[in-house]
Amino acid sequence: MHPYVIPLSENLLILGCALFAYREGGIAERIGSVWLACNTIVGSLLLVLRVDSLTTHLVADGVFATGLLPLAVIFASYWVGLVTLAASALFALEAVYLINDWPIDRLFANVNNGLAIAIPLVILCSGLANRRRRRRLAAANGRPGSAGAALI
Repeated sequence: MHPYVIPLSENLLILGCALFAYREGGIAERIGSVWLACNTIVGSLLLVLRVDSLTTHLVADGVFATGLLPLAVIFASYWVGLVTLAASALFALEAVYLINDWPIDRLFANVNNGLAIAIPLVILCSGLANRRRRRRLAAANGRPGSAGAALI
């Protein structure tokens, strides 16, 4: 199996979550999902170009977390705030290992993978929550074709 199959397929799933959140989310989730997609594309390019060092990941995750912070504050979005916290934790994990010159171990891999999975899942959940909220509002307003109108 080609060594890029798993990371690139993971990145395709992340881009799928970002696309869903872009279609279904509010303005904060849309901007956050575009930012996540840009970060994922840059990460894929670094992987393909074989620029793979802890410092490179540290810089990329730092830029990602820093870019999310104004979104969480300006739009007061809990979803983007949660993604910001996860990205910041990922940045802090990499910074601790880099500064202390610790070798990458199983703890690093497990925490890193957990946070990397949590970020697109939170983005996906934000899209699902916004979709559900919009459908509930449409049903409450009695729009034709909505779930509430079908029950009448």
